[in-house]
Amino acid sequence: MQKQARNVGGQELHFSICVFKLETLPNFIDEEISIKWREQKLAYLLIVDFKDYVFITRKNISGIDKLLYEGITLIDYAILNTLFVDSGTFFEKFSLNNTSVAQDSIRGKTIEAIDLKKSFSPYGAGKYVLSSVRVSNYEEKTSIAFNTSRITKFGEKKYLDALLVWAHEVIEKIRNHIHGNSFLDVFATPIEYEAHRDTLIPISFLFNLRKFHEDVETGRLLNCELRLSGVSIRQIPLQRILAALQKVFDVETIAIGTDTAYKLKSSFADDIELALNKKSITIHSHKASNLILTFDNGKNTPLTSYFNYYNEFIINFEDLSLVYTNRKLFKDSKLISYIDNFIEAFNGRAELNSVTSEKGTFTTASTSFTINSIFNFVENRIIHDADYSILDDLGNEWADHIKLKGTTLTFIHSKYGDSQFSASSFHEVVGQALKNIGNMTPSTEQLDTKAVHWANTLNIGGTNTAITRLRRGTNLTDGIAVYKKLLLNPNLKREIILTVNFISRGQLRDRLNKLKAGTPFSEKNQVIQILWLLSSLINSCQENGIGVHIICKP
Repeated sequence: MQKQARNVGGQELHFSICVFKLETLPNFIDEEISIKWREQKLAYLLIVDFKDYVFITRKNISGIDKLLYEGITLIDYAILNTLFVDSGTFFEKFSLNNTSVAQDSIRGKTIEAIDLKKSFSPYGAGKYVLSSVRVSNYEEKTSIAFNTSRITKFGEKKYLDALLVWAHEVIEKIRNHIHGNSFLDVFATPIEYEAHRDTLIPISFLFNLRKFHEDVETGRLLNCELRLSGVSIRQIPLQRILAALQKVFDVETIAIGTDTAYKLKSSFADDIELALNKKSITIHSHKASNLILTFDNGKNTPLTSYFNYYNEFIINFEDLSLVYTNRKLFKDSKLISYIDNFIEAFNGRAELNSVTSEKGTFTTASTSFTINSIFNFVENRIIHDADYSILDDLGNEWADHIKLKGTTLTFIHSKYGDSQFSASSFHEVVGQALKNIGNMTPSTEQLDTKAVHWANTLNIGGTNTAITRLRRGTNLTDGIAVYKKLLLNPNLKREIILTVNFISRGQLRDRLNKLKAGTPFSEKNQVIQILWLLSSLINSCQENGIGVHIICKP
């Protein structure tokens, strides 16, 4: 692989290219059979030195990223997101990563259109980080992956000379780039982490498990072992790891002398800490580092090293406009401006001031929920005027109550909490709502299966009560028929109602106004998490044409 010189566009550049053949054991074979039972591939690596920039292209080469890109700085997002954009640009494809810490929210999505500038709603876009984009400029299509600075031009195959000319043109474009406004500014924008590092106070942490899931599904990640000195190796199921890491972890700030530590409140490993390094944030845990992941290429990696390498996590801070993910600090400058809109989703009801439980107490003779319970409030104040209403609580539930009235289908999710501004309780009820958005358009087969379950009375904690599942309407058979007919109605209106007692509309408005003004208050961390969760819920519901209402204390 010898360096060669070439003159391109009047500039002398140097490049090195290596082409070679690979022979590998097919991934569906566990052991050697014969030298003939091998796959053959051709690979190449091309590195071009433009003095202040490096152009790298490769095929069928992996596992050398750390070596290949060490000391190289990726092209700044602010340059890439306007590099191929002008007034005539068509945005054809967005790949988006969600910055929400709601564990049941959509973690990522890809959307396409002839021109997304005309069909994509910018509301709530500030919660998404743009991972990649494909644009069309006068029939020339280009895709950009922001996290890796990968630029791809669509078209016929180019050989070395033409490839070098194209690389030279792109680098000249980068060198002479003048930043301007772009439609892509509606998404969360990256800001300089180093400039804000000393003021960052983490409050919540979520592992982004998409890469982990992908490695498990493709067979790249084989297993996990717990390795302790002097103790025999123990296999830990990968599904157990996934289940333990899929929740949102609160971050506790701990003073250690003059230093500050940020520790995750986790039962998975009680020594996980965040390190706010000079260039990035990483996790450290002596206990979790004893969990060793094994990959199909024979490589072993501690669990913490795996997540640090890919930086696959999302962190929220006391500054509610900031979020950290994919080795970058992002700012959603529009979140605060939406506060007044968010409060309109809340409806204060005085009856919830006297609520003392979620369902109350029961006997086998019980036919209704205890007075002063949230479920009793729902049945007497929300579903009282329904044509049909079904209790779907417990089991594989879609909602606590399902209400059918006219052309409206309503899923009602209820949650009781002991403390005001309980972010964990709000996270639970929002998660339930997000998880069941897809069940608002069930198939006929799903409804028929549910009908069998709804024919039973409610069993609570082993007590088989006399509380029927059909709470309003003539009979269950007619109710299912109305349900099926409603789903086919072109004027169907869908809505979600959250009923909670641990939030007061007036107090929440006061705390949100204090957030806007920068005034300190004791529940700041909880209110920030509630705001992020609410933003995620409203955004997901708007994307699916669903209305959102939150009934709480006045």
